[in-house]
Formats: sequence, C-alpha cells, structure tokens
Amino acid sequence: MKILLFLGLTMLSSIVVSQNPDRRVSVCVYKGRRYRHGEVVTLPRSPCARFRCEYNTLRLINQDCVDRKGQCIRVGQTWTESCITYRCSTRKLNNKQHYRGRILEMKCPDARGQCHSPGTNFEFRIGMQVYPSCTCRIWLEGQRRRMKYFC
Repeated sequence: MKILLFLGLTMLSSIVVSQNPDRRVSVCVYKGRRYRHGEVVTLPRSPCARFRCEYNTLRLINQDCVDRKGQCIRVGQTWTESCITYRCSTRKLNNKQHYRGRILEMKCPDARGQCHSPGTNFEFRIGMQVYPSCTCRIWLEGQRRRMKYFC
C-alpha cells in the first residue's frame, strides 16, 4: 500500500489597490468594501495575512502559513499533522513572497495513529485487517517525499 503525502501552502504577499498612493484619499476600496486609513484588515481569501489601509493602498503587514485545519502558523514555527512535522517558511519567487510548510520530519502512523520512525515495527491496518508487524520506508522522489508500508 502506498501513501503519498505532500503539502504546499502559498499565499499572496500583497494586495495593491493602487500603484501610487494618493495621500488625499483616506480610504481603501477592495472588492466593493471600504476601509479607513490605518485600519488593519484580514481578507477572506487570505485568512492568515493582515493588511493595513494606507491612504488608497492595502499593504501587507503580517503573514503566516496555513495548516490543513486552517490555523495560522507564524514563520519559523513548527507543527505536526499526521506524523509529519513542518516548519513555516517563506521565499521569494517571481517577485512574490510565498509562505508554505516545509517538511522537517516524516514518521509513519500505525493502526492507532501513533507515529513511528521508518524501519521500526508496528501494527498497521489495511482495510479491515490489522497486521501485527509492519514497517515503512520514506524516500524523496523529485521534490516529493513518498511513504510505503511493508507487512
């Protein structure tokens, strides 16, 4: 049985309403909503990014990664989901800042969801059958990490 796991999280680095802020205009308008100068907002499509209205431009002031549950994770922090430990990181690509969880460590979930290092023996469920002595192997294939169980 082969289980493939991959997580990529990407967010926009800024939303510019106007290229040249007009200091006479004290509101920002984004998708029909008006924001006052100085107001800090979170937009629905970027729940882990905060913007400040500066005259007529929404400027990014803070951004985090988003985990699979929709929780915001700060850059540099780690979290674990389904036996995979990630670190929130950022990098610039095509002039945009991208935020994503980079895999630090992968372990293998057993029949009860507990995590085991590759090469160790544990119980594993395939369908309705629980096998008492299984192991797993994790390897890199291109940019993706792969996991396979052996029972």
